[in-house]
Amino acid sequence: MLKNQHPQSTSGSLVRCRRGESNALRRGQSKIHRRNTPKQDINIPKGTPARLSRTLKSHDWRRDRELIALRQNGYTPYSERKNPHFVPKPMRNCTRSESREALTSLSLAFVANADFFPGHDYLFEIMVPFEFIAETMGVLHKYDNGRIAYDVALHALSVLEQLNHIVVQRDKDRDTGQNKPMRIWLKPEFFISKGIPRQEIRQSLIDFQNWAIKSGQLENLDKKYQRHLLRLERLGIDLKNKHALRQLLKKIRRSVVAPDLLEQKAEVIKHIEGNLAALDTPTPENLEGELNCTQRAVANLRKNNKPEQPYRSMFIDWEKTTTPVAVYIAKCKLKQEHPQLSENSEQFYRLLLEQERVILT
Repeated sequence: MLKNQHPQSTSGSLVRCRRGESNALRRGQSKIHRRNTPKQDINIPKGTPARLSRTLKSHDWRRDRELIALRQNGYTPYSERKNPHFVPKPMRNCTRSESREALTSLSLAFVANADFFPGHDYLFEIMVPFEFIAETMGVLHKYDNGRIAYDVALHALSVLEQLNHIVVQRDKDRDTGQNKPMRIWLKPEFFISKGIPRQEIRQSLIDFQNWAIKSGQLENLDKKYQRHLLRLERLGIDLKNKHALRQLLKKIRRSVVAPDLLEQKAEVIKHIEGNLAALDTPTPENLEGELNCTQRAVANLRKNNKPEQPYRSMFIDWEKTTTPVAVYIAKCKLKQEHPQLSENSEQFYRLLLEQERVILT
């Protein structure tokens, strides 16, 4: 057997190639099966992520029906997804231990770095680059020439994507010029396939939201989310022209946060249409009431030692995203149901936010 192969060119001269170079560099040493073993003891933040991760750790991939069905049909590599002539090769039902370890490690890394705050635009977004996920898994390999490889994490990501458990937005990396996963979102099926019902997922979001309000972490969460969006904007990644992706992410959010949102939306639209005529011609009583509300709000702002009001802050943020007519209708509706409440109280703002589905209950 020839160790060095030199293919002939059309002109008859020898052309040196790199075939077998890796084998030659090993100089008789055995081939490396895998350089890194995926970690199973990833640090998970306390609270909602830790509670969900306990179910993920005990998940048996050998009995996962969706994974078995996918393997019976065969995996489709990312490079062949646009090839209409590619035929997947069926595989055996049981996955190898290396694949199971990679899937479990990737799932834990996703839960540890996911966004569980229901007030953001999209749910379950991974807030770190995928290279950081690979490093968290312990499968990030750096070569001497500076090249970075994390094939184990990429293969596990491809499997979860074909299982329809995650949504991946790929874009061209400026450094390497390759299409890489830039933004990742978890779908409810990611948790439901592990035995976590949809109602428990929703309750986990409610618990995380209540913890953020009570512990005063709303501002920190918002700053973290804004830094994440700023980093993506610097990389030139956005969803402005991804209409189908935005609609899919909104549909995922509605399916978890508000299953009955469509019915409530129809009722709100009907209520608005019935009151638009009255709002277009405001009466002096309405104007005087709005003026009194404004004066009271200004008086409260002038207080030096005012207590923290997280619900009022959330109301102000929500007020910037909607129309004055919608704010006026929401206030009137709440005043009719609870006339004994003071408009500037925290309970008033909390009930109003719950009424408009800004926060979960």
